[in-house]
Amino acid sequence: VAVKEERVVRELTTLEASVASVKTDAYQEDEPTAGRVTEAAAAAVTTRKEVGDDLAEVLRQLKELLTDNIPAATKRPLPRQRRRPERRGDRRCWKCGGLGHISRECQASSRDARASEVSIANRTLPVVVIRAPEIETPIVEGSVGGVRCDMLVDTGSAVTLANERFIRHLKTLRDVPKPSIRLETATGTELEITNACVTEIILGNSVTVQHTVLCVRELSHKILLGWDFMRYHGCTPDPTAGCLRMRQGNIPFRKSHAVALVRVESPHSELMSHHPAQEAMEKMLPSEQESSGKHRSALAAILKEFADVLSTSDEDLGRTSLVRHAIHTGDAKPVRCSPRRIPYHQRAQVESLLDEMLRQDVVEPSSSPWASPIVLVRKKDGSCRFCVDYRQLNNLTRKDAHPLPRIDDTLDALAGAQWFSTLDLASGYWQVEVEPQDREKTAFTTPLGLYQFKVMPFGLCNAPATFQRLMEIALRGLVGSDCLVYLDDVIVFGKTAEEHTARLREVFRRLREVGLKVKPEKCRLMKRRVAYLGHIISEKGIATDPSKTSAVREWPTPTCVSELRQFLGLASYYRKFVNGFANVAAPLHRLLEKGAEWDWSKACQSAFDTLKYHLTSAPVLAYPDFHRQFIVDVDASGDGLGAVLSQREEKAERVVAYASRTLTKAERRYCATRREMLGLVWALREFRPYLYGQRFLVRTDHSCLRWLTTFSSCRGSTRSSTSKWNTEQDACTQRRRAIPDQLYTMWTAGRRQRIRSPGCPTPNEDVAQNFKDQLLAAQQADPEIQLLRQWLDGASWPAKCSTSVAATCTCCGSNGAVGWMKMASSGDIAADSRKLG
Repeated sequence: VAVKEERVVRELTTLEASVASVKTDAYQEDEPTAGRVTEAAAAAVTTRKEVGDDLAEVLRQLKELLTDNIPAATKRPLPRQRRRPERRGDRRCWKCGGLGHISRECQASSRDARASEVSIANRTLPVVVIRAPEIETPIVEGSVGGVRCDMLVDTGSAVTLANERFIRHLKTLRDVPKPSIRLETATGTELEITNACVTEIILGNSVTVQHTVLCVRELSHKILLGWDFMRYHGCTPDPTAGCLRMRQGNIPFRKSHAVALVRVESPHSELMSHHPAQEAMEKMLPSEQESSGKHRSALAAILKEFADVLSTSDEDLGRTSLVRHAIHTGDAKPVRCSPRRIPYHQRAQVESLLDEMLRQDVVEPSSSPWASPIVLVRKKDGSCRFCVDYRQLNNLTRKDAHPLPRIDDTLDALAGAQWFSTLDLASGYWQVEVEPQDREKTAFTTPLGLYQFKVMPFGLCNAPATFQRLMEIALRGLVGSDCLVYLDDVIVFGKTAEEHTARLREVFRRLREVGLKVKPEKCRLMKRRVAYLGHIISEKGIATDPSKTSAVREWPTPTCVSELRQFLGLASYYRKFVNGFANVAAPLHRLLEKGAEWDWSKACQSAFDTLKYHLTSAPVLAYPDFHRQFIVDVDASGDGLGAVLSQREEKAERVVAYASRTLTKAERRYCATRREMLGLVWALREFRPYLYGQRFLVRTDHSCLRWLTTFSSCRGSTRSSTSKWNTEQDACTQRRRAIPDQLYTMWTAGRRQRIRSPGCPTPNEDVAQNFKDQLLAAQQADPEIQLLRQWLDGASWPAKCSTSVAATCTCCGSNGAVGWMKMASSGDIAADSRKLG
C-alpha cells in the first residue's frame, strides 16, 4: 500500500508539471480569438482500489478544466498513511460528478469535445465546444427592476455593481449622487461609475430587498452583488451547501456547464460577429463601387472599435450629462392645464407609447404641481407621435439666446472636400438629461396619470439652443475643420479617404466620451455624394435635394392664402438656386399683401409654373473659394432687385449664389439710377460675408454707377440716400465695370422673360405734347447735342473731343468718361463706356 501511495504521489506530481506546461503554452497563445485559459484546480483524489484505472480519466478532466472559464480554489492531494475502506455510496463519478458510481459505470452521455457550427457574418465556420461537468457557481437567479437576470455573488467586491446597459432600461426607484470613490478590477483596470441608483432586487422568488447599485460600462454580468450587499442584508455564501444564506431563507446557487469556444483556423469576419449591431454595421459600409477594399476595411475597423456608439434598438439610447437642460421660470407660479380628452380608439396607442418611454427610461411617474396636455400627431405611416403642448410653460421660460449656425455658412465650409459621412443621433433630444430640479416642470397629463420627463422633450423653447451647445462642446476643436454640426445632424468631410477616416474616428471617439449614440439606419459613411440639410453635397458643389423638391413638382395650384404661404415657404428655402426669384414670384407675393383680394390670374399661374420648373431643375452651385476673386452682377427692374455671386474657375464662371428681392411701393417710384444704386448696395449687404475685406469686381449694365461715388450735384433725399449708400460701400474694396447688356443674358433672363402684370405701378411722368415739341426743337438747335447725334447715328466716336463738349457731358459722366445709350432693334438697351480726351 505504501508503495502504491508513493506511486500515486509521483504520478500526481508529474500531472501537475504537465498541467503547468499546458497552461504556459495556452497563455502564450498570440491569436486574438484564442480561447482564454483561466486557473482551475485539480480535485482531491481519494486513494482507492480503482486509482490506476481512473488516472487517465483524471488527466482528461484536468485538460477540460484548463479550458474552463469557471474559477475554483486549488487544492493539492495529500498522501494518506493508510487507505480506509470506502463505501460504494461515497464514490464520485468523474464524468457527471454524481455519487454512487465511477466514471466507467456512468450512464450519462459522453461529454467529449464535439464540433458544431456557428454563423459569422453570413459565413459558417467550425467551432469546437468543450464542456465540463455541472459545477455549482456563486450565481443566484432573481430579478432587478422587474426584469429576470442572473446575479454573481462576489465577496471580493466592496460595492454592488450593475451593467450600465442593463440598468438603463429598468425602472429604478430613484437616482442618488455618485460616490467619490475609485473602482479597480483585480488586474488594476479602472472602472468609471456612470450612475448610481436605488433599485428593487428579488433573490430567487421570495426575498425582496432595496439596494443602491453603481452602474459601470464594462461588466461581464448584469448584476454583481458585493460585500456591502451581503453585510447590509445579512447574506452569507455557503459553498458547502451551495446556497446564499439569508435571514429570509436560503437562495441556491445555480448549476451550470462550463463552456468554452476554442479557436479554429478560418477567416474571421471584418466585424464583431457577436455584436447586436453587426447587421447594421455591415449595411453602413459603402459598396465596392463606391470605395476600394482598403477603405472599406479601414471603415470596418472603425465600426468594430466604436460599436458601442451605434444604437441597436429604440431602447438603446445614449445618455449624457455633459450639458443638462435647465428651465428657468423665475418666481412664476406653476402652470396646470386641464387634460384634453383622448379619443377612445387612441387610448391604446397612448398607453403603448407611454410604456415604451418607461422602458426607455425617458419618463417617470410624477407628483408635480405643473401639468401640460399631450397631443397625438399622426405620422405619414399612420402611426402617432407623442407630443406635449408646452406653450404655457414656454411663455414663462427665460429664453436662451444661444445661436444656431446659418445653413449657408455651414455649407460654404465644405469647399474642397471629396469624401463625406453624415451621422444622425438616435433620438438626440432624449439623450440629454434635464436638470433634476426642473424635471417637474415637464410634467404632462395622461389617462394613466401624471408623468414627467427625465430627458429633454420636444416642444421646449430652449431645447434647440441646449442641444446645439452640447454638440459644440462635445466636438470642440473639430467643428469647422473636421466636421460640421447643425443640431443632431453631423457631417464629416475630408479631401482624401485617409484624412476622412481619421476625422471620422475622432468624431466617434468624442461621441463615446460624452455618451452619445448614433442611429445606424440614418448614417451614410464614406460617400462621394450625400444629402445634408435638404441639399445634395458633392465635390462639384451644392444642389437641391430631389426628395425635397419633388414635393414642389407635385404641388397643386394654391386655392387660398394659406396654401400659397406654404408653397412660397418651401420655395424660398431654395431661392439661392433660382435666378431672379423675387421677380418671378412677385405676382404671388402681391396676393399676400394686406388687403389684397384673392385673384389667381394668368400672371400668377405663370409665376407658379416657372418657380416649379426652376426649383426642380436648379443648377449645382459652386463652393466659394476665398483665394479667388468674387464677381458680383447687379441689376434692377421696376419690380425687384437681382444679384449673382460667381467666381471664375479654369476659364469658366461658376455661380456661387443667387439673390433677389422685390421692391417696396416707395422704391418702385425711384428713378432708374437710384434703383440701380439701391440694387448694388443691397447686393453688397447680401454677399457681405463673402466680400468683406476682399477685392472683388462689380458688373452692371448701368454705366452711371461708375462715377456715382464722386457725384455731388444732386439735392434733397436723393443726395442724402446716395451719400449714405456710398458710406456703406467704403468698407468694400470694389472695382466697377459697365458691360454691354449681352453679357447679362445669363442672369437677367429670369427678369426679362416675365410680362409685367396689369396694374403694376411704373415710375413715369406725363408731359404735355407741346413741351415735347419744344424740347426736340431745342435739341436740334444745340450744337453739342447735334454733334452727339452724329456720333450716335454714325456709331463712330472720335479719339478726342473739344473741352466744351466734355464739360457739357458732365451730367452723364466724370473723369472724362461719358455714357451713351442707343436703342437696339430688339428694344433692349446696350451700354458702353468710352474715354474722352
